[in-house]
Amino acid sequence: MGGWPAHRRGHEPARRWDDGVRDERDDSPLRSVSIAISVLDCVAEDAELGATKMAARLGIAKSTACRMLAAPAARGLLERSRSGRYQLGPRLFEMGSSRWTG
Repeated sequence: MGGWPAHRRGHEPARRWDDGVRDERDDSPLRSVSIAISVLDCVAEDAELGATKMAARLGIAKSTACRMLAAPAARGLLERSRSGRYQLGPRLFEMGSSRWTG
């Protein structure tokens, strides 16, 4: 099962941050963009998702998951539920629907 943590083996993860473009530098912009896209993918697959579960699923530190959830939330792409978990935000709907309405 490759590099998946033991607690995730046997369960297909939503997406690893490095499923697409790999760049060995930890601070590279490509890594950040890839993680951000993976975060949106993960939240889209679950009704609500917290930072701990997100970190485990993507194989990133919880502090990184917190930052990667907070940034799109600040722009309306994600929103925090009453439980403190994240869900897709209204801005994603607006972006998607504008594609079809002109």
